[in-house]
Amino acid sequence: MKSRILLCVMLLSVLLTGCNGYRLSEDKLNAEIVQRIKEQPEQSILVSMGEQTVKLNMVVTGGVVDLTAESGGSAKIRMATDLTGTLSMFGKEIAVATDLQPYIQAGVRIEEGKIYLVDPQVLEISVHGSNFNDQLLRSVLGPLHNDFEVALAGYFSENPVYVMNHSALEESAALMIKKITIKEGEIVMSMF
Repeated sequence: MKSRILLCVMLLSVLLTGCNGYRLSEDKLNAEIVQRIKEQPEQSILVSMGEQTVKLNMVVTGGVVDLTAESGGSAKIRMATDLTGTLSMFGKEIAVATDLQPYIQAGVRIEEGKIYLVDPQVLEISVHGSNFNDQLLRSVLGPLHNDFEVALAGYFSENPVYVMNHSALEESAALMIKKITIKEGEIVMSMF
């Protein structure tokens, strides 16, 4: 009963102040991502290499989101990851440890007050600091692009980049959001 009264009071105050949406700034989103990265466990990526499938382990160590109005609104994310695994090459098992830095573009969706990235597309993958020849590693990881997109889509469909639970205003706004769009430097959520 109290929650209904609170919701009615919040709705009335929103209507009276002329506010019909909630805005999430790029800075606030990036601060949340830093916190979420600290809590994330290691992820596995399966990479198809001919008849062989290789399991690589990835730990996300950083990420920065740039919200842009390009292409109707998109989130461009530069990630930093540590990638480890074992490749079979030339009849030998070779341990791989490298910094993989994907640059991806995605849309957003909201569900139950949680903001998720959707349809991630890898724009670029940079390989740095490997423990053997970078050129050889790039040729071996060539098939990684598509497999990485599939892994990212699965990861982001389960792990929100932002949860609207930082204040009573956010929590109440999350209950009324009907539409979400990306504008330059912010995510705009419309309530009506």
